[in-house]
Amino acid sequence: MLAGEFALSFARTEFPGAHIHLIASYALRQRAQKLRISLTDAEDADIVLVLRDPKLSFAQLGPAISAVRSGARLVASNPDRTHPSATGTLVVETGTVAAAISFAAGGAPITFLGKPRAGMFETALAIMDALPSQAVMIGDNPETDGLGAASMGIRFLQIDAPTTGPARSESAD
Repeated sequence: MLAGEFALSFARTEFPGAHIHLIASYALRQRAQKLRISLTDAEDADIVLVLRDPKLSFAQLGPAISAVRSGARLVASNPDRTHPSATGTLVVETGTVAAAISFAAGGAPITFLGKPRAGMFETALAIMDALPSQAVMIGDNPETDGLGAASMGIRFLQIDAPTTGPARSESAD
């Protein structure tokens, strides 16, 4: 279960009929269309939904900021600030993009849907038909992946970028 996938499923269920301006990768946009989420341009948005988009440009931020300034709700899949790249450098993540939009829109509140909130972990456990003691959360961020896992009693395995060293395990205890 990835935060973007969870956010799209949540949006479909919790915001039925809402016009959503989506900032997301091509694959997540395709998934939103398959889920029949009502995607729209920023000027017609009820919600600006920020997911991971490795090809995000500054040109995409302006319309999102304008939409939030005009009253659209700002929602993001997770508060992750960065994640490690394959070379060990840091890559900007969803939380940073949402924070930039919020800041530019005058401090608009952000609703985070996925990790570290329990809902994403509960959904993943239900899909797997597993108890927390039978699951492992594999992630790169102890602030979101690890915290969310610990709050549910799920073991957390932190991975690093491939060039920065071996994985290390952290218990939910």
